[in-house]
Amino acid sequence: LYILGDLTITGRVFQPFRSNALVVFGSLRARHVITGSELLVFGDLDVSGVLYGNCTNYSTNVLGAARVGTLVSCKDHRFSLWGRRGLGELVRRPATPPGPPGGS
Repeated sequence: LYILGDLTITGRVFQPFRSNALVVFGSLRARHVITGSELLVFGDLDVSGVLYGNCTNYSTNVLGAARVGTLVSCKDHRFSLWGRRGLGELVRRPATPPGPPGGS
């Protein structure tokens, strides 16, 4: 899905796991963004609540400024925030849980 201008959503943006890409040529503003796919924003990203990424094969790229309340990365979802950024909280959940204490 290509948005040729700005996209403002009063609620949440939801991209199901491994769905088609969302490309916003302007800025994206939403309360929450949940992505299991490719997200590319050429302008600014403003997420007042949670930006949640959950896919090892895809990434979230923001070329402008990024302002995010809470950023959650699950399964090593990649976030590339190229411009200025302001994050309230960062939560990272690895793809595989750590092993038992002492190894093996």
